[in-house]
Amino acid sequence: MSHAIVLAVLSWSAGGQTRVVAEGRTEARAENEVLVVGSVWTERGRPAAGARVESSAGGETWTAADGSFALAVGVPADVREIELTAAFDLGAGASFAGRAFVAPLGPTADIGRLVVGADTCRPRWLPSPTVDPALGSVQAMAVYDAGSGGELYAAGTFTIAGSVSTRRIAHWTGVGWEALDGGMDEQVSALAVFDDSRGPALFAGGNFRSAGSVAANFVARWDGVRWSTLGAGTDGVVLALTASNVDGTNALYAAGSFVRAGSGFARRIARWNGTSWAPLGDGLYDAVNALATFDDGSGPALYAGGNFQYASLLPANHVARWDGTQWSAVGNGVDDPVLALATFDDGSGPALYAAGGTVRLNTPIATKIYRWDGVRWSALPGELDGRVFTLQGFDDGDGPGLFVGGSFTRVGGLASSRVARWDGTSWHALGRGVAGGPVESMLVVDDGPGPALLVGGGFRFSPSGDARVARWGCGPKPSFGR
Repeated sequence: MSHAIVLAVLSWSAGGQTRVVAEGRTEARAENEVLVVGSVWTERGRPAAGARVESSAGGETWTAADGSFALAVGVPADVREIELTAAFDLGAGASFAGRAFVAPLGPTADIGRLVVGADTCRPRWLPSPTVDPALGSVQAMAVYDAGSGGELYAAGTFTIAGSVSTRRIAHWTGVGWEALDGGMDEQVSALAVFDDSRGPALFAGGNFRSAGSVAANFVARWDGVRWSTLGAGTDGVVLALTASNVDGTNALYAAGSFVRAGSGFARRIARWNGTSWAPLGDGLYDAVNALATFDDGSGPALYAGGNFQYASLLPANHVARWDGTQWSAVGNGVDDPVLALATFDDGSGPALYAAGGTVRLNTPIATKIYRWDGVRWSALPGELDGRVFTLQGFDDGDGPGLFVGGSFTRVGGLASSRVARWDGTSWHALGRGVAGGPVESMLVVDDGPGPALLVGGGFRFSPSGDARVARWGCGPKPSFGR
């Protein structure tokens, strides 16, 4: 089956009342009832009968024989635009797509005739491996090849994956989930693949004290068969892991809330070379939540984001740069604690993006996403009404975009449930998004049919019927291994 899709952005005024459920809370919010009418046609001038039409604010209907439709949408007053999608079976393996924009037209919005043209890809939510829909969250993902092909590894707070007892970490074999030698006794927050001279291995960091039957202080190594330790580990939680060669040699960098790694002092960040730990200068003066490698034009460097405001006694407002020798500030930094970092090129050159957000008592969350181009910081237009936990650059077939995941339900005025896409100019929803919990991790995968974006978190519902792990892309369901 193939489908066509067409997008329309609608605006309106406020009025009325509704009940909206977000992140487990129910609150009263003003609503405007908008009747969206129009028709869907193919580029050959034929009406698309039986097309499914739905909006990112909820609701769905189907087109009549003449391609027409009418869809009543209840829209929160503080949301200024939504995305409307239409999909239908065209046969012959063809795929079609189109986009249209309309201005507010009072209680009825007539989007007119939407003509779709040929395309090779329609990004959408597709079936994916699903972790147990009742318990825990997926906070980290990685693809690791232990010798039988790349497989998906998921980790977090869950203790069941499918029907299998897994204890915070599991891998997908292509037919089901499997545990990793007993898993961890507490939360796993980070995963990274790194070759420590003994061959590629999967490294896990978190709040655990044991991995399988091995006593492991907050960080451990999986070789595909068993767990092992990284020396004495750390004395506190590991929140981020990444492999990098910013100092000229490959190393694994771990960051979090610890102040010691191995037998030595290492304030919130340390370097593992395969045999021993080493500090990075005087370290950072509060928790580090995210790591990323970025070249600002002067060479690759390791960037750290977190709650800190000092790096080696130098002012560094929530973001700092390590060049392999010393720490430095990144401009004036950003206003909010950073929970996620990622590099992305929106067409104007590679840049580092940082986001997070703060929960303040009796104050609505208004999160900004910041962009560092190597010279200055700027904020993307449109604030989010929740925190951001993960960022990922990805081309889903509609062009390169920065994908953002978190606890939000709106970006600026766009209804976008827990996940959204920035194309360098404007924001886009990913269909109806996911619901019932936040998006906490993202991973780009390619198992042969083409790349796709996996999103993981604590959500319980996705348009494809998945929980905890969902897939956004153009191709079929990934196999990940056997």
